Amino acid sequence: MDKHNHLLKTSFLFSFIYLPLFLFVISQTHDLNWLHTGLFFVILQVLIHPANQLQTANANMIFSDNKSDISKQGKKLISTSMSMNSVAVVLSMLIISLEVGVGVLVYLLLSKLHNNNPIRLRKYAIISILLTMSMQGVLLFVLTQYATGKLMLITNVFAIQACAFFVGFVYPLTQIHTHTDDLKRGDLTISIRLGLKGTFALSLVMFLIAISFMGLHFYNTRNVFHFYLFLFFLSPVAAYFFWWRKNTRLEPLVANYRFTQLFVMINTICMSLFSLLLIYLNHLN
Repeated sequence: MDKHNHLLKTSFLFSFIYLPLFLFVISQTHDLNWLHTGLFFVILQVLIHPANQLQTANANMIFSDNKSDISKQGKKLISTSMSMNSVAVVLSMLIISLEVGVGVLVYLLLSKLHNNNPIRLRKYAIISILLTMSMQGVLLFVLTQYATGKLMLITNVFAIQACAFFVGFVYPLTQIHTHTDDLKRGDLTISIRLGLKGTFALSLVMFLIAISFMGLHFYNTRNVFHFYLFLFFLSPVAAYFFWWRKNTRLEPLVANYRFTQLFVMINTICMSLFSLLLIYLNHLN
């Protein structure tokens, strides 16, 4: 398998870290259009998120040591990602609505500004985390709800904040094993700025704020039992986080790719199961 196909396969697997947010938004959306829901799932999970990952991989290849492979592989990655993005925008505009198509286009442009050279906002620690929380928490929530059913900003104001801070909880932790590569690329990430101990401290604060906003959301919507379900499904994520935090203090090498991927996997599975249960309770029961 050549590098292009390997990255394409990896990008599809990577896209599933966004699945919990999509499922949670669906669980909180009224008057669902199931056709639009299925289509927007494909647009996000099969087209947009994998394409963005391919573009990020292409941008990172510029800093690799194997310069001879960059031009050929880079053209393939750019061509594939642009084709996927184009299909996503066209499907959104023609089948769902013009507004959703514009929203998808805005999200794609912000993603390019964040990840791609020469602007690459990812290299600015504060701007990067705030933009990521806004894009992947706020914008994706609003866009998904508008595309699939009835947009209810006032009802879901606390849920939107919870999603944004949950992104803020996860995002710094995904950077703790890439300090060397990020410095090589000139990306002074929030994790590099804060160091290992500071990264876990920031994520803990984000985690607690996210839980608080989720509690306010379920109290506001009179679904307190759903908050208890949330805490139940969140408990493995919290247990692993505190175990990981403790062990990185004893042995910093534990902050590596393997343990980061395990954290992402646990979080994705637990939050997806929670959201699927809410979909059943709110829409299928």
